[in-house]
Amino acid sequence: MTELLRPAGLAEALELVGDGGLPLAGGTAISTLLNLRLLEVDRLVSLAALEELQGIEDGPDGMRIGASTTLAGLAGSELARRRLPHVALAAGCVGNPRVRSQARLGGALAHADPRQDLPPALMVSRAVVVCRSRSGERTLPIADLFRGHLETALADDELVTEVRLPPADSEPGRRSASGYLRFAPGSASDFPTVSVAASTVVDEAGSVVELALALGSVGPVPLAIETGGLLGARADAALVEAVVGLVRSTVTPSDDRLGSAEYKRHVAGVIAGRLLGEVLGVPAAPLGDGRR
Repeated sequence: MTELLRPAGLAEALELVGDGGLPLAGGTAISTLLNLRLLEVDRLVSLAALEELQGIEDGPDGMRIGASTTLAGLAGSELARRRLPHVALAAGCVGNPRVRSQARLGGALAHADPRQDLPPALMVSRAVVVCRSRSGERTLPIADLFRGHLETALADDELVTEVRLPPADSEPGRRSASGYLRFAPGSASDFPTVSVAASTVVDEAGSVVELALALGSVGPVPLAIETGGLLGARADAALVEAVVGLVRSTVTPSDDRLGSAEYKRHVAGVIAGRLLGEVLGVPAAPLGDGRR
């Protein structure tokens, strides 16, 4: 029989996890794995009530989101919606209200399902994941956290304790914008067939000085698109068309119940083009059918 442990603080939780306990955040993924008998564990260590893992804060050095923040709390946070609207939007897309009220940020990242909504949005925000064990703390760029399908760089005795994000761009004359878009034709509560997050900064002359794009559901890990070759380009329909081609040539989806690899590659280009056009405020170029 599985024992549920409720540590009084983070230090005690780290000791219990270091001694072989399995960390439990909201339990939305672990409960499913346990019910399907895909996971066997003697001790679960509940993290949901730990004050050290709570809270959303912003300051001169950037923003902090505690790992036990629920996805509903992140989606509804006025601070998050103002500073990181694409992250709040992505959190609000996960599952259904019951799931979002239970699922926690740290658990969502540690689960490492490449179809999840939050990782692409956090990736374009240059998020850093803070990991703790009883032997110390380290930080990882969020892209380095994911190693494969349901596989992370976390050691067995480590916890995700918070996510940190850099300060907002405040250089005069620059316009920053971001967005998140998912395609889930079957049900809004399902995993997306493809998801895309984008973050841009455009200067006074209308040139793109920052462009970050990341996708989910197109490979074994969330994928950041290398866009360095597009910096300095005009924020126009030609740039959108270039990004569509870049996305389609980069993603490596696989066939599954949500569609064939060819279909997902096409959809990835369409969704990326639509989102980038919206974020930049430019008419999108015709996107074609992607089958040539």
